[in-house]
Amino acid sequence: VYINYLRTAEEMAEIKSIGINMVGDTAVDAVSSGEDELVIQLYTSTIDGDAMGARVETALLEESSRIPVIPQIDVDVYSGENYQNIFDIHFDYGHTADEISDMLTDMQSAINSAAALVRRDDAYSVAVLAAGMIADTCSYDGGSGGTAYDALVLRSGGSRALAMALDAVCEAKGVEALVVTGLSSNAEHYWNLVHVDDNWYHIDVTEAISSGSAALRTDSEM
Repeated sequence: VYINYLRTAEEMAEIKSIGINMVGDTAVDAVSSGEDELVIQLYTSTIDGDAMGARVETALLEESSRIPVIPQIDVDVYSGENYQNIFDIHFDYGHTADEISDMLTDMQSAINSAAALVRRDDAYSVAVLAAGMIADTCSYDGGSGGTAYDALVLRSGGSRALAMALDAVCEAKGVEALVVTGLSSNAEHYWNLVHVDDNWYHIDVTEAISSGSAALRTDSEM
């Protein structure tokens, strides 16, 4: 009797059976380690391949200081009985693991240097001063890509790079911030939410580059 397997025993042993609330942390750990593939098993009836890819990307955006490259994410889904699904997630970085490791070191050094230049500690001042500093030292490349590495080390990036840079500097200063995405002129666009005095305010580094000043805005003003 010959039994043929589509996957090796080693590949099957790498499948991680986790809960839905662990997807983000598991994906961040895999990408920050430069893994090319992550295979997870979930019991779900509500998440397909596209939703899983979006969930992973959102988790990566929340870890601006750990992720120097946002990889291209491709997801294959294998469905079984009783809502058992295996998600085979592939990451394409465009860089080697050694290059990513060097980029991470350079990015974290740049984040610490930028945070040291912001000589105030209250959330309002940190957000406005950091956004202004990033806007003054970086150029907008006209797209929406990149990470804090592009903005703080290469000094150029799209709206995502600028937003992740601000998020990383705020984190280094102990200020709670988020990277959010939406549309600007019908194109994908990223900016930040910053927690100030029990409220959340919008701030857009990309806009600060064009206007010459950084400002916090309420939901209605944004």
